Amino acid sequence: MALLECSVCGFMVSDLAKNCPRCGTPVSQIIQESQKEKMRIEQEKRDSQRLAEEKRKIEEERKRFEEEKKLIEEEKKRLAEEKRLREEARLAEQQRQEAEKRRKEEEKKRKEEEERKRKEEEARIAEQKRLDTEKKRKEEEERRRLEEEARLEEQKRLEEEKRKIEEEKQRIEEEKRQREEARLAEQKKLEEEKIRKEEERK
Repeated sequence: MALLECSVCGFMVSDLAKNCPRCGTPVSQIIQESQKEKMRIEQEKRDSQRLAEEKRKIEEERKRFEEEKKLIEEEKKRLAEEKRLREEARLAEQQRQEAEKRRKEEEKKRKEEEERKRKEEEARIAEQKRLDTEKKRKEEEERRRLEEEARLEEQKRLEEEKRKIEEEKQRIEEEKRQREEARLAEQKKLEEEKIRKEEERK
């Protein structure tokens, strides 16, 4: 045997009784109301746990995004350092070539033919270097474009997930509001029934 609280008058009633001794409400109805309230509480608990899990996932996604952003910044710094080293190497090579050029110019009268061939070779190397530089520049621009597209896509995905969560919250709030309206309507119905029975008794 178990005691149940009457959903109408609050009196503790045995589940073996047929009606509430105070207000006359059927025990079967009291049991149904008790089960409904228990299910409502359990549903709200599940909803709360689900929202907490979604919040945790969003926080993990935000941390992952911050880590990726940090890695991108480190990659930019590394590329800048490599660019600086290449520029230093280029300047050193340029200085060396200029020194070599001066030396060969001093030998120009003695080695006219060799000087001509050397200049042709330098022109070929310079053109190749220009083509290599142009290629690297285009590759760098393409890499930056792809990184920007990936960043925008990730941002769009995060915003879409946020929108879905907001919609889910609104849906849950609407369900809670509807359940509350149904509960109030049922309570009003029981109160009217109680008044009617009391009037019949009189």
